[in-house]
Amino acid sequence: MNNSVQKKVIVAGGNPGQWHANDRSFEAHLVNGVESWVFALNAEYICEKNLTPNIIAKADLLILNLNAIKEPERLRHVYDLLNNRPSHVQVMLLLEGDMQWYLQPLPYLQQIFDASTIVNCINVHAESFIQSMTKTSVHTLGIPYPVHGVRGLVKPREQRSKTIHICPFLRMRRSEYQVAKQLNRPIRGFERRLSIKASTLFTNLKQYGSMFNRDVNKQYMSSILNDPSIDIIYEEGFERYYSIVADSALMLNFDERYTWGRHVLDAAALDVPMISTVNTGHAQKLFPELMIDSPFAIDQALDKAQKVLGDEAFAKQVSDYAWEQLQEYAPEKIVERMWKLLE
Repeated sequence: MNNSVQKKVIVAGGNPGQWHANDRSFEAHLVNGVESWVFALNAEYICEKNLTPNIIAKADLLILNLNAIKEPERLRHVYDLLNNRPSHVQVMLLLEGDMQWYLQPLPYLQQIFDASTIVNCINVHAESFIQSMTKTSVHTLGIPYPVHGVRGLVKPREQRSKTIHICPFLRMRRSEYQVAKQLNRPIRGFERRLSIKASTLFTNLKQYGSMFNRDVNKQYMSSILNDPSIDIIYEEGFERYYSIVADSALMLNFDERYTWGRHVLDAAALDVPMISTVNTGHAQKLFPELMIDSPFAIDQALDKAQKVLGDEAFAKQVSDYAWEQLQEYAPEKIVERMWKLLE
């Protein structure tokens, strides 16, 4: 941890803006995405497009979210930045998500990997594939998770509703709903409000038939499901999101992607049992007794859901185990492992 205090760290990603951890300390205890590295290392965030040789030269460590960079010209520019940086600047590449993008033959990708100090491939399923492309060491280090901040929003079990919480946006996948509707419980799920930025208007019209109707996703899902037992909520800020999830009796996330699986971390932190697929990186570690074989394994998921809802001792057992295992994702643990890898 002393290293993180002494060294200057820059985190570069796809979101616009430039800010220091101190500027947004009010949300440090809840942020669970790439920006978590900023808070964990008392670092500075900058949009990748604004990186310059002078900015990089002032850092001891650059953490670069490569997922934000997909155009060949930008990949070339990133390679030039990394290849020509001062020798004292270490670079940790961050690869997130389902890794489908990296299956494509992309220019400069291997050179960017080779120019880095370490590669943090947060999807454990893709680690060996990425390692085959580079001489640089590849590790599934992950992203710091605000374990204790989120835990502060836990709701006592006796005060929770009996709601079944569907994790993905409802328009993305139906299999969770197919299980939830058989459990005779209230159902809750999230949807996105349509963005009406100038850059999205024509995409909106092509995909949704409307440029400006921000409620189109909710209206579409309401008409498709036609189910009065489901409460469709618009996506919320972190605190409101966690408080909604914490009120659940069970969470369902039947991810078809091989991925990091942030919803699973949320469930473990909020003491809510979650049924998830083997694809999700954390399911095997946090909720091993509640994994299903695929997003199509509806009968298997239903059996596990009924056991959780009908056996309070079992529900507590799987949630307590998940909480114990979650500790390894706490910011101080992740940061400690990172510095050891960089050494």
